[in-house]
Amino acid sequence: MSVAKFLSQDELREFEVAQSDRLQETARSLQVDDDKLEIVGTKLKFKSIVEEYHYESEKDLAEIWVPGSGGFEHPVPLLLYPHHAQTVIRRIDLFAQGVKHTPSFTKNGAPGVFANTIKFIEWGLLNDHYLLESISKRDIKKLHQELKYGGVPQMLQIPQRLDAYWHSIKDDVEAIQHIVHIDEAVQALNANRLTKLIGASNIQGMVPKYLYQQIAYKLRESGFKVRDRFASAGVGAPSQPKEKTLSTLFSQWNELARLDEGDHLSILPFPNVRKLSLDLGKPSARTRNLHTVQVVQLLGTAHLWIHKASPLIIQVIRDLKATINTKFSLRTIRETLYSPVLESSPALDELEQLTGINVYRGSPNLSTNAEDGVWTLIDCITALMSACFVVLQTYNARREAEIQDPVVGITKPEHFRCVDKEHGWYQAYFFNAKHGERYWYTLNRGSTKALQVLFDLKDAWNTIETTGLFNVPSFTLDHDYNIKAYKFSYNKGKSSRVSGNKFLQLVFGDNADAAKGSHIFRRIYALIYHYQYENRELLALCHQLGHVDPDVTEIYVTEPAAREQHEQLQYKVKLTNDEKTESTRLIKEESKALEMLIAEVDVEKTSEDILALLMGSISMAGRFPAYLKRVFKVLSKSVKFNKQVKKRHQAEFADLLPEQQSEEMAKFVYKRGHRNHPKPHNTCHRAHSTPRSHNDPCDPVVCKGCAFQDVKQTHMDIMSADLIELREIAGNEFDYNPLERIRAEEAAENLARVVAQHKRTMAGNASLFSAS
Repeated sequence: MSVAKFLSQDELREFEVAQSDRLQETARSLQVDDDKLEIVGTKLKFKSIVEEYHYESEKDLAEIWVPGSGGFEHPVPLLLYPHHAQTVIRRIDLFAQGVKHTPSFTKNGAPGVFANTIKFIEWGLLNDHYLLESISKRDIKKLHQELKYGGVPQMLQIPQRLDAYWHSIKDDVEAIQHIVHIDEAVQALNANRLTKLIGASNIQGMVPKYLYQQIAYKLRESGFKVRDRFASAGVGAPSQPKEKTLSTLFSQWNELARLDEGDHLSILPFPNVRKLSLDLGKPSARTRNLHTVQVVQLLGTAHLWIHKASPLIIQVIRDLKATINTKFSLRTIRETLYSPVLESSPALDELEQLTGINVYRGSPNLSTNAEDGVWTLIDCITALMSACFVVLQTYNARREAEIQDPVVGITKPEHFRCVDKEHGWYQAYFFNAKHGERYWYTLNRGSTKALQVLFDLKDAWNTIETTGLFNVPSFTLDHDYNIKAYKFSYNKGKSSRVSGNKFLQLVFGDNADAAKGSHIFRRIYALIYHYQYENRELLALCHQLGHVDPDVTEIYVTEPAAREQHEQLQYKVKLTNDEKTESTRLIKEESKALEMLIAEVDVEKTSEDILALLMGSISMAGRFPAYLKRVFKVLSKSVKFNKQVKKRHQAEFADLLPEQQSEEMAKFVYKRGHRNHPKPHNTCHRAHSTPRSHNDPCDPVVCKGCAFQDVKQTHMDIMSADLIELREIAGNEFDYNPLERIRAEEAAENLARVVAQHKRTMAGNASLFSAS
């Protein structure tokens, strides 16, 4: 462990003051190109605009501390390493350039990449690598072992560093006070201060239990009151991380080897991401299955609340709203007028008979006076909202944010329309997070009623300046006599005081945990859809769920345990009367034909994409179309390829019709392993019929014999020729004026850096693309 010294609180403050100018100077030297990023002082701001709403978050680079190295014997701010700071900024900038404006960009997109990049730099400094270029393959192998047996905490030596710091202050009660939050009692660790003191970028979820216990013991011994939840907090021993987590980390850390400026890795540290992640991590747990009886019970209860209980609850809300009069004080309304309305409400009497619950009449709000098992009006409204959420999730396969987010969810009356009132045809304008746009979807009766109830709820308490449909009235009033609100979240989080837990407890009792988590309802939708429309509709289901790969959807719907349950469910809810589609024999036959179907779709879709590119009939962008353009240029000049084409068509490739050109190229690309799965990047996958020469899927960066390397060489030749021409212009004083020569010189310098990076990439891949 490289940390040899810990600063005291006074030394920490003195060091921050002494280095403030240097931190500001480093921050001023950092630059970003993408419009979704901005550096203000030492803060890196993440910005995104979705439907005219501005999302924004920030990270203060001066508050990110890492282990000392290169002369520092104690932890220091990241900005004291200008080369590392530039590496982080460049990595985030490249990520931002490759993604659209989405709600997740500022929440967990860019901040997630930022955090993962810092982790690798922190690991490098812990192992005395002042420059990332000094990291070797031997160091990476050591990293593999650390991750396998202890995950990120073990890799970053978090338990060891925390333990070392604790032993340095365990006899100093004043120092211990500085690393905890104390109000009336000790409530939590001061994580921000502790991360600075040990030089870690983040310790969230990594602090061991024994440290909490030791801190609690010392403070109680000194006369401090400590909350029980503090003494029982913390995690056990570091464990093996999930395969999906490692896959994300390895993919993002690989990008540090592809940077063209700042400090970067000279090797590709994790060349076989998928295989390596499977070897070092534990498989991700599958989404739980609800049994058929449970699904019917859940949907039945939800419909009971939406169709029967909703008018009663809405009536009570309107009655309480009517008591609000500016002639009375806020306190009088809250403490005097609400209670009589609740006590004499026939709607609440009917609600109790309908649902079998007891409603507290003393106050509509959450109250400590309510007995156990007694519901407040707030609880009833929350249950109704939970029922609406469950129905919308199950029947529409939308993500949680796409339903209840105050910006991208169903938030306005114009997002809900009646197409044909006579036949009850309604549609909703759902946002699709994967595509970043809204689309109109036809609703079933349950979803239609759920949205109508939500809009009626909103109108009943006359919400003002409260965005979104999923807001529960709190019945406390502001100074303008407007009813305040709680933000509803089905999965209870820090930003929500109300969630779906009480509704699930009502439905399932002790088995309520079986339905927690919103993802399970998307899975139910997929299984019902699968058996209703058969496997041949898999690609349509894939699109509707927002999956990027049909293989994911196939796994979603073909798990044996789920198959039996949801065949029963389909029969019980009478989705179809065609018993033939329920037979096991037909399902097996459809599954056998699935691979051939997807393979045919791949070739046809790739051919259509190439034809659209040739004709310019459709505006196409992204890495896959760009890859097709480059491969087309290479193949059109290939002697071997032209010989094969001439043998089949008795004509040169250039003389073929566009349809024939696109078909020939699609077949060639598919044979090379580049299948047109709807991926967000240009990875290719070995066809199922190809012998298993290795366990990893093919990738244009690592697969042997791939046309991608030929494309890289062609690109290299073009850039080299451009570089020569620019340098000739810069040195020609007779034919070009000074401004033209300066511009050419600047362009040549920029292009030279790109060419150098291009050469490094090709040199690193040379052995991988050698003939096998």
